[in-house]
Amino acid sequence: MNYFDFDGFRSDTAGLLVERRRTLGLPQRDVDKISIPGRNGDVLIDHGSYQNVRVMYDCAARDISALELLKQALTAGGGYRLLTDSFSSWQRMALYSSALDIEELILHRAFRFTITFDCKPQRYFDRAQQISGTNSVTITRPAGFTQGDPRIEITGTGAVTLTMPQGNIPLGALTGSAVIDSEAMVAFRNNTNGTRTAIDIPFWPRLTAASTTITATGGSVTGLRIFPGWWCL
Repeated sequence: MNYFDFDGFRSDTAGLLVERRRTLGLPQRDVDKISIPGRNGDVLIDHGSYQNVRVMYDCAARDISALELLKQALTAGGGYRLLTDSFSSWQRMALYSSALDIEELILHRAFRFTITFDCKPQRYFDRAQQISGTNSVTITRPAGFTQGDPRIEITGTGAVTLTMPQGNIPLGALTGSAVIDSEAMVAFRNNTNGTRTAIDIPFWPRLTAASTTITATGGSVTGLRIFPGWWCL
């Protein structure tokens, strides 16, 4: 039986049947187009990103109690939450923010409806995947995925430098730990809320190569943990 799983709520275990999934469209690129009189073609301002996409599931239920479980799951929390399904191994970050219109086919016994999630445009390989090491980690890109927006966690003390193929990230004097999160655009955070002042690669490093080695040197590094965040559109 097909199903979707939204933040731990699995539709088939609640008595819901997923008849169809509509998720194969590409997201819209965030581009401003300006028409200038006397000039052929629009001027494009390409912001280099994509807008959210809608992921829809056509569903049916045979018991009104299943609808109550569904409503509880959809309204249990706010913000983006993990969405997976039985149709593929893709993972998405989804927000449920639309209305839920339910067609009652048989009084209290048969229902049909469409659930629409507002999702980030990325399809993730495995958001929970992590690779750990003492001071050096090598990351291999999964087949079919184009980029990773990593979360990098370093534990240790002293003046530490993070080295990637694109260059170095000086982290200054650590007093326990530091975090760089490319997806959340956290450039540098530690327990004293320090900020990076000297950089020679972008604030939020990306993983694009087939294999990437990240090394932390200097000071006393006790742990390096990477959440690669591999995705494609």
